[in-house]
Amino acid sequence: MAGGTAVRAKTLVILIALLAGAFLLPALSLPSPAHAESIEDVISGAVGGGGGYDGSAPAAGTGAAANNLGEMFNTAHQSNIKGLVKLVLGLSFLGGLFLMYGGLVKLKEAGDSGGSQVKFSDGLLRLAAGSFLVALVSTVFVGLETLGSGRGVWDFGKADAAGAVGGIDVDGASGTQGFLKMAGNFAINAAGPLSTLVMAVAVLIGIVLVSSALFGMSKLGSPQAREGFGGLAMKMAVGICLTNTFWIIDVASMSFGLTDLTESNLTAISSKADGSLLAYQSALADKNVTGQFKHLMGLAFLGLVPFGLIAFVRGMLMVKDSVEGNRQVSMGAGFTHIIGGVMLVNGHASSCAVMNTLSGGAPWC
Repeated sequence: MAGGTAVRAKTLVILIALLAGAFLLPALSLPSPAHAESIEDVISGAVGGGGGYDGSAPAAGTGAAANNLGEMFNTAHQSNIKGLVKLVLGLSFLGGLFLMYGGLVKLKEAGDSGGSQVKFSDGLLRLAAGSFLVALVSTVFVGLETLGSGRGVWDFGKADAAGAVGGIDVDGASGTQGFLKMAGNFAINAAGPLSTLVMAVAVLIGIVLVSSALFGMSKLGSPQAREGFGGLAMKMAVGICLTNTFWIIDVASMSFGLTDLTESNLTAISSKADGSLLAYQSALADKNVTGQFKHLMGLAFLGLVPFGLIAFVRGMLMVKDSVEGNRQVSMGAGFTHIIGGVMLVNGHASSCAVMNTLSGGAPWC
């Protein structure tokens, strides 16, 4: 009789878990605060077959042989990162259902033992973590709203177009001019696609961190727990921030009195570089040396943007590692990377602020 009761109880628990999953599944199609039309748009990275879920066209450089680094970055972005984000979200959903089932089983065991052998908190933590994992992106949206962002998760399907091969003739150029011309060509051909690739990777890392933190929180208080609440909370906070790196950098930029960024600062670098290229060619035709130098410097600053983004993401991860007790990194080093990354993203404004302080100005300001 006891065995039959146990079987019926387990069957009931499984049915409850499946029903709970069925009711929570629609949470995956909840509208985001102010960005994509639905979570499906976030997962697919497209609306009606477009490139990004803002309705933009698919990025150039996919489906054909890459002619430059920019097209290689675009191919990696569109062919790999988008698929990996979908995979992580799918695995998180399945993991959430598993945790919910485990939580219900723990609650039953706690009820049978009166809380003496199994704690009710073990079941509740698993049930809560599983619920958040089932609706993971909605969970991230709520986290971003709590931090004050109404933009939601960065559109990881949106990529800047790769520029044309070359752009500035480097033949015969040497010294500073030669370096600036090569930096300008990098800005024209690759800086834009690399920037959007880095931000898409940041979304992927952020979602993985949030998922990992939720799984860790489901084990708090149990012998299997490997991390404390502080480390898990920091991991979740950093993960939520990385899902919208643009907004965090925008806030940090304004905190230093730098330019209030718009998305075009990071998603339209190639077109900005094309405009600087035309201005440079005009100055070259007019033999305006000062104008040539100014526009070459403008291109060089655009080329620094993706490296600023890389430094910023690295700094966020270093802060997380420091809180988790990793002695190989320090909190100070992490914040140095973050501040340096913000300065590089705002390279033109930052350099002008320094030059205005030291020498009263610079030709490119």
